[in-house]
Amino acid sequence: MIEYLLTGVEGATMSADRSRFDIEFKTRAGPLVLCASAAHLGTLITCLQKFEHQALLLDPAKGQLPGEPAQTRAKLVDDLTLQRGEMNSVPGLLLGIKVGQEVRWYALDSAKAKVLRRALGDEIPKIAPNRRTQ
Repeated sequence: MIEYLLTGVEGATMSADRSRFDIEFKTRAGPLVLCASAAHLGTLITCLQKFEHQALLLDPAKGQLPGEPAQTRAKLVDDLTLQRGEMNSVPGLLLGIKVGQEVRWYALDSAKAKVLRRALGDEIPKIAPNRRTQ
């Protein structure tokens, strides 16, 4: 096995048919391009998300305990975008959450959007008790 110390990410490209993804990294030994199929890209992203989750735990040695979401350090949201759209041919709400340079999109069907609205309506007054919410 050859190991390369990652010193940066140069960029990424996707083939026109979305079947191949090339990610160019900077290493001490020079540039390195990782080529992945769509199927392998999903697996790679899942692995990286697991590492990201573990890195965000307050106490990685302790791990996340059941019922203790506060064990994970929260990221501050820089911006939110809400819009109507379809996901898998089902109308719903698209929620874009921006943290730093990264924007992740989440789709909620009508039922989940109502649950979110109810939960926000319940929780917002608790964090700003002297302000009226609209």
